[in-house]
Amino acid sequence: MDLSDEDFLLKYSNLAQGEGVSSHPLRLSVDQEATKNWSASLLLRVVIDRQVNQDDLVEQLLRAWRMTSQVVFSQKGYNLFLVDFYSVQDANLVFNGGPWTYRTAPIAVARVSGPQDINADHITHVELWVQMHSNFIESISQPDALNLASQIGTPVSLPSITFSDGAKYYRTRISVPIRGQIRDKHPVSHPTVGNFLVFFVYERIKKACVFCKNLGHEYSFCQDWARFSRLMVQSKCKQITGDQVSPFNLGP
Repeated sequence: MDLSDEDFLLKYSNLAQGEGVSSHPLRLSVDQEATKNWSASLLLRVVIDRQVNQDDLVEQLLRAWRMTSQVVFSQKGYNLFLVDFYSVQDANLVFNGGPWTYRTAPIAVARVSGPQDINADHITHVELWVQMHSNFIESISQPDALNLASQIGTPVSLPSITFSDGAKYYRTRISVPIRGQIRDKHPVSHPTVGNFLVFFVYERIKKACVFCKNLGHEYSFCQDWARFSRLMVQSKCKQITGDQVSPFNLGP
């Protein structure tokens, strides 16, 4: 259900103020599904708010996976694919070898135990490599870095200090919810240094929005941001013009 304009503005007001190799379908009969080795299958969800080109996706993934044995892709929904591998070992290599991306869009991967798991609701998280940057990185211990990582998801590796191009930062692998958890920074209060910000950088990912906190699109393409901006402008027009002139109609 869509929020009313008043509720919508209330939800986002703090954010605006800076707070905060075959691709042919594999059709199985009922008997085949009952005897299928689901351990050799994975469910993939490309997290992007537009339909992907299946042929291009398959080509890009097979190149990244470097598979020499047969792989069968079956489209099961909007940017949702069941991938059947030749062996359980091949499936494990892909499952453990990520995070994977498709043209800067994250790819969520999940194991399946049967047909009941083949739906988008079965995939709610995606693993990403995340960097944590701060001018006071020396003041952040590994347990503190782990707590910071927990603010955007579930850490699946311990944060480690990394050096790159003269920069020093923590880096960790995090299982991030696809909806409602993305952020670009988090405030920290230190007993000796004081208050400062830690900034999150999502490696190889551009399809992430810090306004609505969802993966799948960039900030400049966020429909929530566009709606919020329009409502704020209309509200400002009303404050300036009062009852003398109706505010401009900036769109639906």
